[in-house]
Amino acid sequence: MHLLDSNCRPYHVNFTHIIVKTKYVNCKTVKRNSPSGVTYRNTLIALLRPQPGTIITRVPDVLFPFQCQPHHGKLLSISSKDIPKEPLTVDKSKSSPPVVKTYKGFDVRLVCTFKGGNPPVNIKLTRRGKRVIRGVVVRGTVLYATIKTTHTKVFSSYECIATDSKARKIKHKIHLRKAGPRDMKSDGLTVKCKTNTIDISLSRLVYPWLQPEKFHISLVQLNCNTYNATDMIIRIQAPLFSCGTRTVRRNKFVLESRNVVIARVRRPKGFRVTYLPDVYFPFLCRHEITRSAGKPVFKPLEPLSTDLLLSSAHTIFAPLGIPIKLKCFFHGGEPPIQVSISRRNVVIARAQGRVLSYVLKPQFQDSGRYLCQATDARKQTERHVIKMKIPARRGVIFDEEAAMTKCDSQFTTVTLHRSRFPWLDIARMHIHLNDPLCKPSHVDNEHVRFKIPVGSCGSRHIRSPTEVTFTNRVLILEESRGSYKEKEVKTLMKVYFLCRYRRINSRNESVSERRLLK
Repeated sequence: MHLLDSNCRPYHVNFTHIIVKTKYVNCKTVKRNSPSGVTYRNTLIALLRPQPGTIITRVPDVLFPFQCQPHHGKLLSISSKDIPKEPLTVDKSKSSPPVVKTYKGFDVRLVCTFKGGNPPVNIKLTRRGKRVIRGVVVRGTVLYATIKTTHTKVFSSYECIATDSKARKIKHKIHLRKAGPRDMKSDGLTVKCKTNTIDISLSRLVYPWLQPEKFHISLVQLNCNTYNATDMIIRIQAPLFSCGTRTVRRNKFVLESRNVVIARVRRPKGFRVTYLPDVYFPFLCRHEITRSAGKPVFKPLEPLSTDLLLSSAHTIFAPLGIPIKLKCFFHGGEPPIQVSISRRNVVIARAQGRVLSYVLKPQFQDSGRYLCQATDARKQTERHVIKMKIPARRGVIFDEEAAMTKCDSQFTTVTLHRSRFPWLDIARMHIHLNDPLCKPSHVDNEHVRFKIPVGSCGSRHIRSPTEVTFTNRVLILEESRGSYKEKEVKTLMKVYFLCRYRRINSRNESVSERRLLK
């Protein structure tokens, strides 16, 4: 979307409004003199942005013309409306969850965060329909409430109510419940494994009673109590081989480390015993054991996943008789990892590790779906599907997945993704359009690209009263030695592409002089 000047785009967009702002002399604004005064005119243009490789022919451009006739004597008194605000909503990522569990006797901090709305925004906290004032602090659009759980009646439903200047009202309910012996789960515990350390994060929204000023927070060894606390999170770091971390070698591939974050209530002065329980957050990390320069290196284990960059593409196009390699690369997982390639539920290759490749010379019966599957020691499974297409008509392809075409009023750009043509060897093969002089304009490890003027390089013209269609093809050829050592050129594949244009002015019969619009 833009004005007549394509550089003038909307400066504010939300769910309800699109706002464009310009000065009288900018963005190709047209000035017209009339008996009633000076008028300024412009147009907001909305163009469809198609997906790569998709040809759109029947969607028109949408034009929103507008004009303004200012009264120069009253320019200073022209009022402008405020920018529309985002609707008033609850910021759930920065608010307490709907259910909060705590032990009796802990002080709980509830947080309600709102965003958007028309200021000022008023926030209040209620319990059973009555407003709660004690322990409540409001800072901007955030409400903090400290609840003392010394009495059973405080375990109830709380409601944060926010109201903006336009009387829009939003509510956020929080149910405060008493925790049982096994209710304190690790939902708010985040563990990040590193080479020599383990980083643990405790969410203060999930554990609102965990206040650093009232708790001793440490690992198994009490002297390991260094942590960093913010309003939302508490971070603590555990060394891999100290602070009570128990390290066990599960097998020759995996090292397992365990420790516990312990939260103990600080005893008030003059008291030797507190009846509030200690809270434990156990955690573990698994590392893969590798060797570098003769020394063991511990690599954190990640979830089993597919390396889409190194693996074969989901769809590949293969000519007959040219060797092609199907590649499956995986990351993470707990070793040992078993990898296999199967077709029609029959395994055709298997190996132990994270990499597997299979070489074949495709025939017509080899086209279809190939399944790469990896299974680690914990029975976690990851799959990658490769679909091989073998053209049946002498290498002719009309598939939009084979080439991405971009059509504009002056140039046609065609891009081949080399991952879909893994057999393509630029140094050994010839590649050009219908006109052999039209070679690729750009070649790298990922793409082969042609950029040509519209209708050139041997393009065919298909005309109709309302449209002009240009068709061309990418030819991939290979030279070989035939009988009597003569060179023979073999066509491996033909990738067809087209561009459609509708006519704007068809008075002149010459296509080259005709104004075209995508």
